[in-house]
Amino acid sequence: MDIKERLSFFQEMVQCEYPLHLWHYSPEFELIETDCPAELMLPDIISMLGFSSLVLAHIESGNRMPLILDTAFGLLWIAGFEYQGFALQQIHIVGPAFTGSNSHLVLRKKLDSYQLTVKLRSKIVKQIESVPIIPSSVLLSYAIGVLFSMITSMFAMSYSGASIMLALACSSLIGVVFGFVPARNASRLNPVDALSRE
Repeated sequence: MDIKERLSFFQEMVQCEYPLHLWHYSPEFELIETDCPAELMLPDIISMLGFSSLVLAHIESGNRMPLILDTAFGLLWIAGFEYQGFALQQIHIVGPAFTGSNSHLVLRKKLDSYQLTVKLRSKIVKQIESVPIIPSSVLLSYAIGVLFSMITSMFAMSYSGASIMLALACSSLIGVVFGFVPARNASRLNPVDALSRE
């Protein structure tokens, strides 16, 4: 599996709980593709929000760790960087999400300060309400997941029938020892003596 397939798999797992989307950018921060529907968000919203200079500065600093992109009203994305040796191949971004339960309300209040038509305001509110609210700890675990999706090609994972059978046997033995032995010892006790000890 290449990085794009691993990120798609990661996204599918995340989408079981939260509807997040993927953006793929070139090293020059030009949009290659996204799976985010245009009616949900503008395809190049990340560039429009001015994240390109932040991401490019992060790359120039030599940092390969994921970057959490944050807006003033709490809308977040996670950026991961695909390298081949020392050359940056692509920038992959997962999102958007809110981290605070009141983020929708803050954004709605901000919209009220603009002179928007009712149709445009309702369209924007509909888009805002489709963005999930994700706890910060979960978002951090997703950042680690994005990082792992980027570097798993460095690790070779292989499974054999023998290792699976050994794991099954060990877990069964642990279940028997820690379940059966205490139950057997408890059955040998006189109930009156056991209750008097407490």
